[in-house]
Amino acid sequence: MKYCSKCGNELFDEAVICPSCGCPVEGASQPNSSTQSPETKKTLRTVAKVFMLISLISSALALIAGIVCLWFDRVLAVRGISSVISLAWIIPITVYYWKSVKENRPVSVGFKVCTLLFVNLVSGICMLVEKDEY
Repeated sequence: MKYCSKCGNELFDEAVICPSCGCPVEGASQPNSSTQSPETKKTLRTVAKVFMLISLISSALALIAGIVCLWFDRVLAVRGISSVISLAWIIPITVYYWKSVKENRPVSVGFKVCTLLFVNLVSGICMLVEKDEY
């Protein structure tokens, strides 16, 4: 048994924090919560890539549908062709992220937020949850 250096309370040998005063126990190994397992990081990156690809494909299909509808209905065509704007964001962001994952480079928080706002909500959240080591 060991004792708290602040209040003198008796502690278990594996204690990290004193239950009486809440102070950290000296010499106790603290679990490192700032790191992620490689499997978790790989899973988050895979999920982000899949949802980015889904967004890319759906925007491309909307563009194709807009071009096809051009002959039939002008309102639908404008909606479909307006997906060019979203593709202008989705394509470069997706390519950059895929290259970063391939080269194991971290991406900035700004890039992650842009992905969240302009590409896909799920991809952005997965990127923000992932912890990068700089």
